[in-house]
Amino acid sequence: MNLDEKTIKTVLLVKVSLLIFLIVISFFVASAKATDLPVFQNSVSTLDDSKEMVMNVTKATLGMSLVITFLPDDWGTPLADELADMNKYLVFMLGMIFVESLLITKGVPIVFKVIIPIALVLLCINLFMKKRLCKVIATKLLALSLVVLLVVPCGTAISNWLCAGGMSYVNETVTMVEEDTEQVEGITEGAQDKSFYEKVSGVFNTAIE
Repeated sequence: MNLDEKTIKTVLLVKVSLLIFLIVISFFVASAKATDLPVFQNSVSTLDDSKEMVMNVTKATLGMSLVITFLPDDWGTPLADELADMNKYLVFMLGMIFVESLLITKGVPIVFKVIIPIALVLLCINLFMKKRLCKVIATKLLALSLVVLLVVPCGTAISNWLCAGGMSYVNETVTMVEEDTEQVEGITEGAQDKSFYEKVSGVFNTAIE
């Protein structure tokens, strides 16, 4: 065996050893500890805050929908339709938040415990058998892993940056709707005459907004 062959085998052995080491680390360590990293914990915290905000908005719109029933049909029906459409989007938002939470709590461990080890095993096979298909599949699996690991943290970071200036407005609007809902409920305990509709007309500007 000449020097070149020894060098090639040594390099091959080092590559295989490194891949096996990465497989062990990914399967036993990263899969159990990755979600404890600050980047993922911050994302989970942001998603929890977002879920609470959407729930508050949903509660406010449902409360306003209820008091709209005290208005005549020509007043209440358009508002009720708008709020019904809004609640559809809110349900969709809750679903997206739930999916993003699953990507972190369940998806990240699966990536480190299943997808990355499989990709690294395929790379090991490629070192010995020179199968291009193994390398292609491994590359795609690693790319998929990178997407799963980064999509939620990057998404929450971007949303925090974009929405930082608007969250105070959302909180104020939700509080205003809750207060106006209570106000209408108090007004409806009296007689429903002209003065009643004059009183609630200003309140329902909130619902339109």
